[in-house]
Amino acid sequence: MIQVTPAILTKDSIEFQKLLGKFKIFKTLDIDIIRPPFAENETLGTSEVLNLIDLNDKISFGFHFILKNPEIDINLLKNFYLASRQTELSSRRLRVYIHQESDNVSFFSNIEFPEQWDKCLAIKINSPLLTLDFYNKFEEIQLMSIEIGFQGNRFNKKVIKRVEQLREIGYHKKISLDGGVNLKTANLIKGLKID
Repeated sequence: MIQVTPAILTKDSIEFQKLLGKFKIFKTLDIDIIRPPFAENETLGTSEVLNLIDLNDKISFGFHFILKNPEIDINLLKNFYLASRQTELSSRRLRVYIHQESDNVSFFSNIEFPEQWDKCLAIKINSPLLTLDFYNKFEEIQLMSIEIGFQGNRFNKKVIKRVEQLREIGYHKKISLDGGVNLKTANLIKGLKID
């Protein structure tokens, strides 16, 4: 069985709200925050997104920061979370992803997170894999299976070997794939040791 987590990446607040309503049937939802020069596309910013989400929804959110320097955005999210601790949001898991290729990845790997947050790392399709000691600082490694920035980009089979390499170096926590998974590509990944 493959668990699907839809992602919202849009610069339009009306479209964001429509997609948020459409995806309420899912248990988990990722929100991509993208700014150049890290990727060509640009989405709503973190503060805009936080003003649009409904804290009473039963969705487990993942925030995927596709940014060169995500430190400010992570602090915005953290302050928002701490200010809303009496709401439903504080009782649900929150997944926070930054990219291995971001400028402040060492800041992220060492930052103290609220107990309900999972610290996750995303890796671009062509980036080299690093050490097990580094990856073990994260609850989840998300391997990009597409070129980042836009929905609908084509699945890259190279990610299959990358999953195997990550398991071979001894990473035993959660591994996920991001992008291009559909009924056709699901057959390529169904035997992999991914979550």
